[in-house]
Amino acid sequence: GKGKVVLGESLIDVYPGQYIYIPKGCKHQIINDSDGNIIFSEIQLGEYFGEDDIIRYSDKYGRK
Repeated sequence: GKGKVVLGESLIDVYPGQYIYIPKGCKHQIINDSDGNIIFSEIQLGEYFGEDDIIRYSDKYGRK
């Protein structure tokens, strides 16, 4: 599907097959603003792949 990505202070429209590079430490959010589903793959680069460094600024699902 299509949607939007908030990347820092930018709002970017995204479509099937597109990719977005998210720099380390950059605040980001995926938004589904369509009636369909969005399926996306997150690929991490670098030496460390843990998730204990995630900072959630807000989360409607109650995750910490």
